[in-house]
Amino acid sequence: MKNEARLQDSFKEKLRVLQRGDVVQEILSNISGIDVLFVRCLGLGSVSVSYLAMYQLCLLKLVVDYLNQNLNERNKEESEMVEIKVSLWDPVFSHEDKEFFENHLKYTVEEEFKCDPSSVLYYMPHFPVSIFESVLTEEKPKFILANDLTAYAIKFPETKYFSQYPNCARLTKLITNKAKEELVEKENCTAVKPPDDGFQIVKKKNRKKKNSLVYQPPVIDYGFETAYFKKVKSSIIREGNNTDNPWSSAFTDMSFMVID
Repeated sequence: MKNEARLQDSFKEKLRVLQRGDVVQEILSNISGIDVLFVRCLGLGSVSVSYLAMYQLCLLKLVVDYLNQNLNERNKEESEMVEIKVSLWDPVFSHEDKEFFENHLKYTVEEEFKCDPSSVLYYMPHFPVSIFESVLTEEKPKFILANDLTAYAIKFPETKYFSQYPNCARLTKLITNKAKEELVEKENCTAVKPPDDGFQIVKKKNRKKKNSLVYQPPVIDYGFETAYFKKVKSSIIREGNNTDNPWSSAFTDMSFMVID
């Protein structure tokens, strides 16, 4: 009972602090348009040990409450209130953690989870890329609040990233290509054409030897035709990278993705 009371006090205090944070409003504005019935939380960590995990749990609660409110507003003509079901799993959960989730929050702790992916928001804070790949391959999620995949990509050569984590690499490629297109479009819109003064710029001839070798990076066939998705919209949670808060690095490198 003493440990349970300690967890409840910690949860209430951190929830009170977090709900005033700009990071929460940024996340809620990004997920406002989705319509789901389940939230699947993976890799949360032990809330009885880690204060970062407790803050991440508090965010889960705020997200679920927000989605519940939106869901019932859309279905206000129904006679019964609809409750979003929350499913959690992390092998590091202690008995104390599980009791707190199930008794205090009424969440379900379960390793196996099967559901229509289009009705689930996957919440996976600070998730290992290897398990991220497994979730993409096996569960084919549509809505994901988790690590920004481009943050993984900088840790690997492009060929290695694709060979080890093909679905993560494909999504990363789609995200970076989209970002480049938006940048070019922005530059084209803001570019000012210089006035025609009659002068011509003569380009200097390239005097390099014709047989000089230039490194060509390997061309990767991403095999998008075999993926379960064709496009992705990724929104970086920029306020999550502001670590000058009581929750420190709990939400760094986070993004929200809609995968189609």
